[in-house]
Amino acid sequence: MKAFLRSVTAAAAFAATLPAFAADLGTPVPEVPMDAPTVAVAPPVVERVAPRVSGLIDWSGAYIGFQVGGAFAAKPDIGNDPITRSLLTNGREYSGFTGGGHVGFDYQVGSVVFGGIGDINYVDLRDRVSGPVSLVQNGRATIYNVTGTAGLEIDGTVRARLGFAGLDMPILPYVTGGLALGNGFGNFRLVGTDPATGAALNQNLRDSRTNLGYAVGGGLDYAFTDNIRARVEYLYTDLSQARYFQRLSGGVDAGGSYSKVQGGLSYRW
Repeated sequence: MKAFLRSVTAAAAFAATLPAFAADLGTPVPEVPMDAPTVAVAPPVVERVAPRVSGLIDWSGAYIGFQVGGAFAAKPDIGNDPITRSLLTNGREYSGFTGGGHVGFDYQVGSVVFGGIGDINYVDLRDRVSGPVSLVQNGRATIYNVTGTAGLEIDGTVRARLGFAGLDMPILPYVTGGLALGNGFGNFRLVGTDPATGAALNQNLRDSRTNLGYAVGGGLDYAFTDNIRARVEYLYTDLSQARYFQRLSGGVDAGGSYSKVQGGLSYRW
């Protein structure tokens, strides 16, 4: 009997707890937050940029290169001897090839570029001449028929340059001017008759002199890279007179002016 009463009492106690247990089953179970995985983030990379130079390119530095183009001349500047003028001033313009090399340097301050350049060129400016000329030798005048060529074959300049580098393009417009030198020549064959004896006379005369003058102009440099530069340029050159064939009838004064249009390529370091 006692065992039976204990069983009934335990069953009654268990039944009393069922409502509370059922209520607990309806209560949501709180979620426990899970920590997100930690990902290592690399620090930002700060790129150090060199200070910008006006015009995108630093034009400072020395360079060496070459240039080719064309030369165009008007009438040569001849002295007052009428026979010589008739030979060398025949009323037509002439032109030819020019090409050579150059060295130079530039220094940039802000948008302004100062520099200097020296060049030397072969210049194919020449004119064929023919006609009579009177030469006085040993106190006697002799009439010769003259054929030959005269002109300019080498020139060179030493010039200053002033450029503007303020454009947002790799170009440098500039003006230039300075000293010019030109090596002129005359190469003639003279055929005549000795007025005293009537004997045939043949002479070959050649002379070359250096004429001094000036050159002015302008151009545009273009930078393909930091080291490779291209150039187009116009130059006007005026060479003063020099006296050629000084031993014959007092010589011949000759000079002249001409223009050059040329393109070039240079390497800068």
